[in-house]
Amino acid sequence: MIEVYAAALSYCDAQMGRILDAMDEMGETDNTLVIYIQGDNGASAEGTPQGLLNEMAVFNGIPEDFQKVMAHMNDLGGPMTFNHYPVGWAHAMDTPFQWTKQVASHFGGTRNALVISWPARIKAKGGIRTNSAA
Repeated sequence: MIEVYAAALSYCDAQMGRILDAMDEMGETDNTLVIYIQGDNGASAEGTPQGLLNEMAVFNGIPEDFQKVMAHMNDLGGPMTFNHYPVGWAHAMDTPFQWTKQVASHFGGTRNALVISWPARIKAKGGIRTNSAA
């Protein structure tokens, strides 16, 4: 299930790369402010310990049998599923913070990475900056 999520991220990154390549071809990269953020505040824990074939099941109180989930592993990411990774992956993806989006007291699930580029105006390259203000 996490592979499906990783594939979606990879696809989005590739499409962003196409946009940046087109900007390069037009000679517009240096004077264009690019702000790239993907996600909705980090990983969430709806997936239950086993993961879900349909994320809406948990919102509607409908348990999914583990054997059924396992039987449909090859369908993940396709048009017949709306899957969600297991809660353990949510905890891992919210590292270094604790918890997940549902328990925001320790910042888990409340942060996304952000990339900003504006070569004509921002001279620092490859830096990592943190924002401690909440």
